[in-house]
Amino acid sequence: MIDVLIPTYKRQAKLAKCIESICEGSYKYVRIVVLPDLRRLWCMRLMNEGFKLSTADCVLPISDDIELDKDTLTIAYGCMKENYPDFDGIVGIKQRGLDNKTGVLLIGSKFLDRFPERMAFCPIYKGLYCDTELAEYAQSVDKFTYCDKAVVTHYHPSLYPNKKDETHDIGRQYKVQDINNWDRRRAKGLLWGRSFEL
Repeated sequence: MIDVLIPTYKRQAKLAKCIESICEGSYKYVRIVVLPDLRRLWCMRLMNEGFKLSTADCVLPISDDIELDKDTLTIAYGCMKENYPDFDGIVGIKQRGLDNKTGVLLIGSKFLDRFPERMAFCPIYKGLYCDTELAEYAQSVDKFTYCDKAVVTHYHPSLYPNKKDETHDIGRQYKVQDINNWDRRRAKGLLWGRSFEL
């Protein structure tokens, strides 16, 4: 079983396409959890809440502007079972057109248990770098595998400027803050998972 967590804010059409891509996929043991961001809590906080409540073997946190290829979940789950049969690991999923191996992550349930209250995303971030920091920690403990056969399309504004919307604009307001937090944490040698200092 996979729980797919989808925070969403003012993107009804994109959310519908995202959910449709999951439902049309070949993997059928999936629970879709839509997390409406009604108070602008930011997706990372909502995803941490989703991790805490999940009872699935694996959790896939994604944004609502992502669509999965038909066999993505089947392939990613198979990769998880092959490399981490106890679900104590992370599988990186390929984003078509983006050179980012850590932006879409299938996270094993036992790996989530490494974090207080299963809060796998460092709560200091609003929307960027928490997935990168989590994958960096997983790599440091030899619990990360990248699976380029599991593919999603992420309608990122750098690749799809015509898909840019209000939610992207709002997120950009916090980009500098997230970059500064990332740089500060790197300079101090902090890594979420190794320690839980903010």
